[in-house]
Amino acid sequence: MRLIALHIDRYLMLRDLTMRFDRNGRLNMGSYALDFLVGLNGSGKSTLLRALAQIITDLHANRPTLFNYRLEYELQAGGQRLRVQVIRQQPALTMTVYKLDNGQPLLENGPVDAAYLPERVIVYTTGGL
Repeated sequence: MRLIALHIDRYLMLRDLTMRFDRNGRLNMGSYALDFLVGLNGSGKSTLLRALAQIITDLHANRPTLFNYRLEYELQAGGQRLRVQVIRQQPALTMTVYKLDNGQPLLENGPVDAAYLPERVIVYTTGGL
Protein backbone atom coordinates (compact mmCIF):
# COMPACT_ATOMS: atom_id res chain seq x y z
CA MET A 1 0.00 0.00 0.00
CA ARG A 2 1.21 3.47 -0.83
CA LEU A 3 -0.71 6.38 0.67
CA ILE A 4 -1.68 9.09 -1.79
CA ALA A 5 -3.93 11.37 0.26
CA LEU A 6 -6.01 11.52 3.41
CA HIS A 7 -8.67 14.12 4.11
CA ILE A 8 -10.37 14.28 7.50
CA ASP A 9 -13.39 16.51 8.05
CA ARG A 10 -13.38 16.49 11.85
CA TYR A 11 -11.58 14.15 14.26
CA LEU A 12 -10.53 15.26 17.74
CA MET A 13 -8.36 18.36 17.14
CA LEU A 14 -8.18 17.88 13.33
CA ARG A 15 -10.51 20.03 11.24
CA ASP A 16 -10.75 20.00 7.44
CA LEU A 17 -7.25 18.53 7.10
CA THR A 18 -5.85 17.22 3.82
CA MET A 19 -2.48 15.45 3.76
CA ARG A 20 -0.87 14.63 0.40
CA PHE A 21 1.73 11.88 0.24
CA ASP A 22 2.39 11.91 -3.52
CA ARG A 23 4.55 15.00 -3.72
CA ASN A 24 7.79 15.33 -5.66
CA GLY A 25 11.02 14.77 -3.76
CA ARG A 26 9.75 12.08 -1.41
CA LEU A 27 12.01 9.18 -0.53
CA ASN A 28 10.89 6.67 -3.15
CA MET A 29 12.67 3.43 -3.97
CA GLY A 30 10.19 1.81 -6.33
CA SER A 31 8.11 -0.51 -4.18
CA TYR A 32 9.07 1.35 -1.02
CA ALA A 33 8.25 4.94 -0.13
CA LEU A 34 8.71 6.69 3.19
CA ASP A 35 7.00 9.74 4.65
CA PHE A 36 7.58 11.60 7.89
CA LEU A 37 5.26 13.76 9.95
CA VAL A 38 7.15 16.51 11.67
CA GLY A 39 5.69 19.27 13.81
CA LEU A 40 5.53 20.90 17.18
CA ASN A 41 4.23 19.01 20.18
CA GLY A 42 0.44 19.16 20.19
CA SER A 43 0.16 19.90 16.46
CA GLY A 44 -1.79 16.70 15.66
CA LYS A 45 0.82 14.27 14.31
CA SER A 46 -0.19 11.36 16.54
CA THR A 47 -3.86 12.24 16.13
CA LEU A 48 -3.52 11.95 12.35
CA LEU A 49 -1.83 8.55 12.69
CA ARG A 50 -4.53 7.44 15.14
CA ALA A 51 -7.22 8.50 12.65
CA LEU A 52 -5.54 6.53 9.84
CA ALA A 53 -5.30 3.44 12.05
CA GLN A 54 -8.97 3.82 13.04
CA ILE A 55 -10.06 4.08 9.41
CA ILE A 56 -8.17 0.94 8.33
CA THR A 57 -9.31 -1.00 11.41
CA ASP A 58 -12.95 -0.03 10.85
CA LEU A 59 -12.78 -0.95 7.16
CA HIS A 60 -11.40 -4.40 7.96
CA ALA A 61 -14.00 -4.91 10.71
CA ASN A 62 -16.80 -3.73 8.38
CA ARG A 63 -17.98 -1.13 10.88
CA PRO A 64 -18.66 2.57 10.34
CA THR A 65 -16.04 5.12 11.28
CA LEU A 66 -17.55 7.93 13.34
CA PHE A 67 -16.01 10.74 11.28
CA ASN A 68 -16.02 11.66 7.59
CA TYR A 69 -12.90 11.11 5.52
CA ARG A 70 -11.47 10.48 2.06
CA LEU A 71 -8.60 8.01 1.83
CA GLU A 72 -6.69 7.41 -1.38
CA TYR A 73 -3.94 4.83 -1.87
CA GLU A 74 -2.27 2.56 -4.39
CA LEU A 75 -1.81 -1.16 -4.01
CA GLN A 76 -0.98 -4.28 -5.95
CA ALA A 77 -3.77 -6.88 -6.22
CA GLY A 78 -4.06 -9.81 -8.59
CA GLY A 79 -0.91 -8.73 -10.42
CA GLN A 80 -2.36 -5.27 -11.16
CA ARG A 81 -1.41 -1.86 -9.80
CA LEU A 82 -4.55 -0.17 -8.55
CA ARG A 83 -5.61 3.21 -7.19
CA VAL A 84 -8.28 3.00 -4.51
CA GLN A 85 -10.40 5.78 -3.05
CA VAL A 86 -12.60 5.21 -0.01
CA ILE A 87 -15.01 7.98 0.97
CA ARG A 88 -16.94 8.11 4.21
CA GLN A 89 -19.59 10.84 4.02
CA GLN A 90 -22.04 9.87 6.72
CA PRO A 91 -24.04 7.78 6.39
CA ALA A 92 -22.54 6.54 3.08
CA LEU A 93 -19.30 4.63 2.62
CA THR A 94 -18.14 4.08 -0.96
CA MET A 95 -15.11 2.65 -2.73
CA THR A 96 -13.77 3.40 -6.20
CA VAL A 97 -10.97 1.31 -7.73
CA TYR A 98 -9.08 2.10 -10.96
CA LYS A 99 -6.34 0.26 -12.80
CA LEU A 100 -3.24 2.45 -12.81
CA ASP A 101 -2.03 1.37 -16.25
CA ASN A 102 -5.14 2.48 -18.18
CA GLY A 103 -7.44 4.24 -15.71
CA GLN A 104 -10.19 1.69 -16.31
CA PRO A 105 -12.57 1.48 -13.35
CA LEU A 106 -12.99 -1.88 -11.65
CA LEU A 107 -15.45 -0.54 -9.08
CA GLU A 108 -17.15 2.87 -9.04
CA ASN A 109 -18.81 4.26 -5.93
CA GLY A 110 -19.61 0.76 -4.77
CA PRO A 111 -19.53 -0.91 -1.39
CA VAL A 112 -16.17 -1.56 0.23
CA ASP A 113 -14.60 -4.74 -1.14
CA ALA A 114 -12.09 -6.32 1.26
CA ALA A 115 -10.01 -7.49 -1.74
CA TYR A 116 -8.91 -3.86 -2.24
CA LEU A 117 -8.03 -3.10 1.38
CA PRO A 118 -4.39 -2.98 2.51
CA GLU A 119 -3.29 -6.06 4.42
CA ARG A 120 -1.58 -3.98 7.07
CA VAL A 121 -0.58 -0.44 7.91
CA ILE A 122 2.42 0.19 10.11
CA VAL A 123 2.37 3.36 12.19
CA TYR A 124 5.26 4.40 14.42
CA THR A 125 5.28 7.26 16.85
CA THR A 126 7.80 8.26 19.49
CA GLY A 127 5.07 9.87 21.59
CA GLY A 128 3.41 8.41 24.67
CA LEU A 129 0.64 6.73 22.67
